[in-house]
Amino acid sequence: NRVAVVLGGAGGIGAAMARGLALYGAKVVIADINSAAAEATSNAIKSQTNSEAVAIKCDIASEESVVKLAEKTVDKFGTVDILVNAHGVNTKRPADQFSVTDWHLLFDINVTGTMLTCREFGKIMIAKKYGRIINVSSIRGIRATLWGGNEAYCASKGAVDMITRSLAAEWAQYNINVNAI
Repeated sequence: NRVAVVLGGAGGIGAAMARGLALYGAKVVIADINSAAAEATSNAIKSQTNSEAVAIKCDIASEESVVKLAEKTVDKFGTVDILVNAHGVNTKRPADQFSVTDWHLLFDINVTGTMLTCREFGKIMIAKKYGRIINVSSIRGIRATLWGGNEAYCASKGAVDMITRSLAAEWAQYNINVNAI
């Protein structure tokens, strides 16, 4: 009977995590920039489980969009118990050819998006002194590749790992577990 929000919920990992949560009885919000895919995932979850699922379009790189997602979730379900940040993007290019525009896009989605969702849904969890946050990271957050081309991705996942550690320490007092997988 928990309420779970899965960002990147229409993608492979996000959709699988949303389905798993629904199979265990969670009401699931599928949040994704691709509203058609989010709706399809929501419909599939509803038909495969006995859980409620809704699709809400969200641009993870937009503060306004993330704030609206939190508001819509609370309007629909009254609260949120679980947040899954399964969104992400990677642009592979040699470091000496990587544009600042691509760097900013990757950090806006992977890092700032994680911060925004944790902040907005964290407010709800802090108020009720309960919550679970799962940030999807990567081995690339701690290990570089020998073949290159992943400088920005590795740096962004390292940042996600540190956001996770910082929030885990700061929000433990509110019974909020923050982990990365």
